[in-house]
Amino acid sequence: MNYFKKLVGDRIYLSPKGVSDEEIEKFTEWMNDFEVTDYIGRTAQMISLSGEKEFLEKNANPESTFVIVDLKDDVMVGT
Repeated sequence: MNYFKKLVGDRIYLSPKGVSDEEIEKFTEWMNDFEVTDYIGRTAQMISLSGEKEFLEKNANPESTFVIVDLKDDVMVGT
């Protein structure tokens, strides 16, 4: 995945969030992980790929929404 380095730190950088298939799959994985959703009130919900894609497309705003990317490996590690 190609990310754009907008704000670079020692170990991570911020990149505008997109709606690529890779990102949709990773966000769906995270939203269906109990350890990720335990304290955000979404534990009981199961999220489908199509549901997450719809949510991300509806809420996409590259001017104010970023993903956190590992500088060494260029792997998205958060949002």
